[in-house]
Amino acid sequence: MSGSSKKQYTAAEKTKIALEAIKGELTIAQISSKYGVHPTQITNWRKQALESMQQGFTAANSKFKAVDDQSELVDKLYKQIGKLSTECEWLKKNLKYLSHEERKKLIDHDIEIGLGRQCELLGISRASLYYKPKPISEEQLELLKLIDEIYTQDPYFGTRRMREALIDHGIDIGRDKIGGSCG
Repeated sequence: MSGSSKKQYTAAEKTKIALEAIKGELTIAQISSKYGVHPTQITNWRKQALESMQQGFTAANSKFKAVDDQSELVDKLYKQIGKLSTECEWLKKNLKYLSHEERKKLIDHDIEIGLGRQCELLGISRASLYYKPKPISEEQLELLKLIDEIYTQDPYFGTRRMREALIDHGIDIGRDKIGGSCG
């Protein structure tokens, strides 16, 4: 059982048939028999073609207006970009007078600007947001005080002599610890 399939018309064929119907040189019945298309279909295509032409003319007029509106919008956006760039440069210039801690306090976690971008704008490292200094132990503080006392008495001591002075006080420590401020 083979079914008959409907003929599919391309856009070019539909346009050609609709134009013939619009011209009116042949009747719809004559065009129908010439191309083998039902008269109702030809009438529909002619109607679609006429509507498309009307929309084309109104779209062309609105296109010119849209281009004017778009160029005005582009000019407005360029002015806004220039203003924002100037303000951003002014802000960066004046931020250098704030301490690192004051700039870190300006970071806002609840806005749309990412933390990385905020840090970049403020001129600070993002890693500094997360840095928590290690507290110095009492033992290290005592050692630093002792080194400071010895250095105050004998400021010409290098790490070798400082080590010897610390050994005299009962503290055996390497030169690298003395040179690195007991870190």
